[in-house]
Amino acid sequence: DVYKRQASHTVSLYLGLLIGVQVLSIGFNYIQERLTDTLYNDTRTSLRLAVYRNVSQLSIDFFERTRIGEITQRAGAGVMDLSSWIDSLADNVLLSVLRCLFIVVILALKSPILGIIAGLAIPAMLVTSATKMRRSKPLRRESRRLVEVSFGRMTEAFTHMATIRSLGMTRATEERFATSTEESRQVQNQAYHIDWNFNLIRDGLFAAVVLSCFAITALGAVHGNFTAGDVFLVLLYTQEFMSSLMPLGRVLQQTGDVETSCERIVELLNERPTVVDRPNAIALERLESIEFDRVSFRYPGKDRQILKDVSFTLPVGQTLALVGPSGVGKTTITKLLLRFYEPTSGRILVNGRDIREFTQASIRDHVGMVMQDVALFNDTIGENLRYAKPEADDATIQAAARAAHADIFIDKLADGYDTLVGERGIRLSGGEKQRVAVARAILRDPQLIVLDEATSALDSESERLVQTGLEQLMRGRTAIVIAHRLSTVRRADQILVLQQGRVIEQGTHVELADQTGGLYA
Repeated sequence: DVYKRQASHTVSLYLGLLIGVQVLSIGFNYIQERLTDTLYNDTRTSLRLAVYRNVSQLSIDFFERTRIGEITQRAGAGVMDLSSWIDSLADNVLLSVLRCLFIVVILALKSPILGIIAGLAIPAMLVTSATKMRRSKPLRRESRRLVEVSFGRMTEAFTHMATIRSLGMTRATEERFATSTEESRQVQNQAYHIDWNFNLIRDGLFAAVVLSCFAITALGAVHGNFTAGDVFLVLLYTQEFMSSLMPLGRVLQQTGDVETSCERIVELLNERPTVVDRPNAIALERLESIEFDRVSFRYPGKDRQILKDVSFTLPVGQTLALVGPSGVGKTTITKLLLRFYEPTSGRILVNGRDIREFTQASIRDHVGMVMQDVALFNDTIGENLRYAKPEADDATIQAAARAAHADIFIDKLADGYDTLVGERGIRLSGGEKQRVAVARAILRDPQLIVLDEATSALDSESERLVQTGLEQLMRGRTAIVIAHRLSTVRRADQILVLQQGRVIEQGTHVELADQTGGLYA
């Protein structure tokens, strides 16, 4: 009876301990999962927002020299790599480290030599993994760069698929993409070869630890220092030790990829805009006059000056037309006015004050643009119009569409203002897109209108409708018009004729047309 009571007490004690361990294990796993998943989700979200906020604030020259696909691949893949690595680190590493340390202690209690052998396996694996990462890092960096280039080309091709097919370049574009993809594959394979070689060394190291511990224990059992149970226990523990080290090795291997991804993300986060507001810049309340005072400009990294000593004054309510051959700097003038770039020399004055005294955002708030290449988003017609004024109600949007004569085609569509326009407005004709752009500018109600070849690519009927909408838009507003068509510029209050970056003629249509031998004439 005493024996039964003692046995029952012992069993109850161990059962209670087992239940306690299981409860703690369940609680630990629950807390770990919650913390790990929250960390993963928060890291991914905050990084995406940080990258977007920084990139969206960069100057236009960054986007003009970088493929959009490269930016999205670098940000998207990099954020996912880092988030997954953090998730793996938090989910596996702590438990694996604790298990390894526990086994080392158990083996050391059995025999110090066993503990030393198992303990040395940890730094040996760390050194092996670190060497492998150092050797393969340049290849992984180059592979990631090539993947970004390849993804950039793919995005570019998909965006311009109609043009590619019309030029019969489908096969050539595919081969170009395949070449960049193959280059990435070959570089990545070189990195894999380094991984395979070092993994072979790692597996050999693990096997040596298991065999050494087993041999020491087996020989000790022969001499009576260990029991047969000890041999089995050591073999079991060394196998468990190796399997616990494997997740650590995988996390360390991922670290090489993550380091490369982080470098690419950090490059984006470290990019700084080339045009920044002064610390004491103020908001522009009202646009009264614009003046270019001996403005010269060359694009970053270019030797040729695109503008040379350009001067003019544009009072409020007047229309300025910019004409001249392609590539003489007409559009560049509007880019400088919008502060996409800073002049190389000279000054731009707004209301008689240096344009840099005003914030960039406040200047752009007063400008509405209608370009030859209309930027429409893959959304409904109504939402594309609402980009100009997010708070506008349906009646206001429809009134703007009527003023631009866009309602003529919108009302004929089955879904009306809820019609999806497709990527870059591909489902609309050129004239329809232009009328949506004019309606958007009318809805924005800006003080300054910039028209950049707004009707140059249209047929006569579309041009008539768009031109009528533009006249409604420009009524009572200051305007800058870039055009090659005479009908677009003849009503301007003043016309600048540019050649090789210089203003060579200036005046009204009548004055310039009467100049015998003049470029405008």
